[in-house]
Amino acid sequence: MNLSIINKCNTSCPYCFQGSYKSEALQMMSVALVQRILDWNNCHNYIKIVGGEPTLHPDLLKIISEITGRGWHADLRSNLLMDNALLRELLATSHLCFLFNIAHNYGEHRRKQAILEENVETLLSREKRGQERNSVIAVGITITAYVNKYLKGLYDILRADRHEVIDYVRLGIETVSWDPAVPYSLNHNMGEIILEITRTIRRIRPRVQINFDCAVNLCLIDPVSIQQLRKLGVQPIFLECSHANPQSPFVIMPDLSVSWCEAFMYHPELTIPNIFAYASCTQAHNALIKMMYDFSKKESQNCNSKICKLTECRGPCPGLNHYLKSHPLPLYGAQAHSN
Repeated sequence: MNLSIINKCNTSCPYCFQGSYKSEALQMMSVALVQRILDWNNCHNYIKIVGGEPTLHPDLLKIISEITGRGWHADLRSNLLMDNALLRELLATSHLCFLFNIAHNYGEHRRKQAILEENVETLLSREKRGQERNSVIAVGITITAYVNKYLKGLYDILRADRHEVIDYVRLGIETVSWDPAVPYSLNHNMGEIILEITRTIRRIRPRVQINFDCAVNLCLIDPVSIQQLRKLGVQPIFLECSHANPQSPFVIMPDLSVSWCEAFMYHPELTIPNIFAYASCTQAHNALIKMMYDFSKKESQNCNSKICKLTECRGPCPGLNHYLKSHPLPLYGAQAHSN
């Protein structure tokens, strides 16, 4: 389960799928509200803290304590652009996952780069002292029409010895729109672009893990390119809704609405307005699964691609379809596994 505890962020990446969420009036969960949600929750013991940028929340440490005090796992997702003193406190409390995107956090903004460098050095120094590792560091790049502008920054980071702390590279693409007025389509060059970037990363850091956002998976690149990626030792399936957290992303917003994931947060067909309309997390989860399944089955007919070679349409959300096929859902029975 994801808790979006604050909508504000200290970056403004133009391709962010959260849209206007991060630029709206301040939305923030109080500690009391977090406690109420945790009391209501009966189906998730893995709580991911997200935003916006969650380290901007003034009571972040108290929220983490509320989660871990129940014996649950708290995982903080941050861009690593925080005060170094806060980072040191966080490293003593919970599991952390840091993801910084090249386009806005490296090279072009000197102050942000300096913060990033200091925090990376803190993580490296802990390892050199033999302290237990409780963080995962990822460097990401979103493939847009301007991707070549940022590739040098990505490759420079991977070449630098001081960035050996990086665990994986995240690749995403800016091609999916959840606006129902926009038809879904494939980019026939995307597989080639992904392959070239992957080959370069492999030459620089042969053993670094490469992961993909769900938008890249199963549908938006062609099967031939997927096979080539596998020959490079890359499995192009990185779906947090079915691997890292097999209970679905289930993101709860500060206004108590909940969506399958943050990419759907404004879609009326895919959002439960108030989680407390359901007596338990299990009831809300089943209701959301049904909404997502019905939506995916309907919208899969709207793909406008003429180059798709798939024998089975996987719908507008690869993560959802992979989830439905890999997790038995008593709510649907056999129907959940047909698409």
